[in-house]
Amino acid sequence: MRGRAGPSGQTYPPLIRRPPAATFSRKGRRKGASGRRQPLSSPTGGGGPANAGGGGQIGGRDVALQAARHYRTLRALGVTPRKTIDTLIAARCLESGHALLFSARDFEPFVEHLGLASGMG
Repeated sequence: MRGRAGPSGQTYPPLIRRPPAATFSRKGRRKGASGRRQPLSSPTGGGGPANAGGGGQIGGRDVALQAARHYRTLRALGVTPRKTIDTLIAARCLESGHALLFSARDFEPFVEHLGLASGMG
């Protein structure tokens, strides 16, 4: 209907087409207006909705190493964590002492064996 008359005879202005401020390449890196690749967030944790609460980054070297330790601990107990991101989220919560509100069963081994605080009650 944009740019043409609708059933009531009212015309609507055409949509304005502008290039996006940022796009993502196939490897998941953001490209700015110049077309050059840029990191998704700054090293200080100041970029984007994931860091909106001022809580810093979810990851980083220390959290990744701790997540790997947690993964190996659970595997030694006969439990296989289902997703890598779950392991990273649990490691971050364990490191920061935060309770995790979840409804998926994926985090139950972290609660049972590693002492992750559950926000479920």
